[in-house]
Amino acid sequence: MTAVQPRLLKTQLERSRVEAQEQMRRIGIEEAAWHEVMVDVGAPHRMLLEAAQTFHPDLLMVGGSESHGPLAPLLGSTAERVLRRSTCPVLVVRGALSLPLKHVLAPVDLSPLSQQALRTGIDILEQLSAGAGPSIEALFVLDPFDREGMQFTPQQVDRFAGEEFDRFLAGLGPIELPAIQPTLRTGLPREEIMHHLGEHPAELLMLGSHGRGGFQRMLLGSVASYVSHRVKTSVLIVPPAGG
Repeated sequence: MTAVQPRLLKTQLERSRVEAQEQMRRIGIEEAAWHEVMVDVGAPHRMLLEAAQTFHPDLLMVGGSESHGPLAPLLGSTAERVLRRSTCPVLVVRGALSLPLKHVLAPVDLSPLSQQALRTGIDILEQLSAGAGPSIEALFVLDPFDREGMQFTPQQVDRFAGEEFDRFLAGLGPIELPAIQPTLRTGLPREEIMHHLGEHPAELLMLGSHGRGGFQRMLLGSVASYVSHRVKTSVLIVPPAGG
């Protein structure tokens, strides 16, 4: 109808703008803090990504869908498409996310890109914390096949991994948040991340996408995509800087 009645489209846009402004007020965001309230016509994920290209935000925030059974994906189609293409950090909020955060789980793989993503994520958390930062648990999962080499015993490999983990964290530089707690587990990364989160719940899961265009070219394979689809926790996805 709006294609043949432009006045109807204009009325709908104006009504939607008023509703968006009312929602901003309901959640306690004062008008002085509004940069812009945008109302437009188009595919939501495409409009979000185009807005990000225009305004260069520090963070995109989208809502995750609710689960409807053990096999149901927890990402809505908009969040899924934004994650796959965003070149800036994306926060997928599921349920109530209370600030300040208390505990954040950050799986890492000890690569330079993973270190860069963790450093960027820490910077974001420091801005969100307002002086009361969360504890961060960095989780590294050692693949069992890496412990079965011919030259070293599994115990030696564990020790080498722990030393490399310490160097990885030391390379982050100074941080204002409480000290990062390193945790090392052995197993398949995607499964161990899910198990660990089930055993030690966190308010936020922070993952590096390891792809210059989101999930489309990940160096970590499908781990970040797999985990972010299945956890019930809010997720912060951090792509490499300059992506």
